[in-house]
Amino acid sequence: MECPAICTLDTELTADSVEALPSDRRLFVCGTYQLQPDNTRIGRLHLLSVFGSRLRVLQQLDVIGVFDLKWVQWQGQWFLSQAAADGSLRMYLLDQCHPPPEADPNADANPTPEDDAGPTCAPTPSLGPCNVCPQLPLTEAEGVMALSLDWSALDSLQAALSLSSGTVAIVQPAEGRWAIHNEWMGHGLGGFGAETWTCAWDRHDPFTLYSGADD
Repeated sequence: MECPAICTLDTELTADSVEALPSDRRLFVCGTYQLQPDNTRIGRLHLLSVFGSRLRVLQQLDVIGVFDLKWVQWQGQWFLSQAAADGSLRMYLLDQCHPPPEADPNADANPTPEDDAGPTCAPTPSLGPCNVCPQLPLTEAEGVMALSLDWSALDSLQAALSLSSGTVAIVQPAEGRWAIHNEWMGHGLGGFGAETWTCAWDRHDPFTLYSGADD
């Protein structure tokens, strides 16, 4: 069964994470990364909106390589969190002064370049700096990457992160920075840590956490 594409976007870099804003599914982000010759990973965040059959690019931010993205709401505001290639948990504040307008049910499936610009409304939603916690690596070990994250339903600012070292960590703000509340070696191969590609809280049991790796 084929599912035809309604609209497409060339992200240029490898796209590996897409997350819709829970309060408005027309607004979403796409995160990318690319390995460089010096073994660093660059990335880009695309803030996008959908109007009927039209995909509109609202903002693009060059960032450290993105491995996972999750939205979290705190004190009435939405934040975008990023599991980053430098081993950090990064946060961006969503300025949603003007949410995307309602989609036009009569929108042309093949819009002209003028139509592609979408409805005009200023300012449009955007991502900006966040001062919840500084963007520092969670571990001092060299080369460790944060590969995935998930927010706890018990505490809106407690997150689980899986790391390339094979560990899974529970982090929360403490004294103005992200602090590891609990950490354990979750996965290994041949006596070495296996890259822990994913972690997720059980949606029905907030005390159960799942993780997965190449082991």
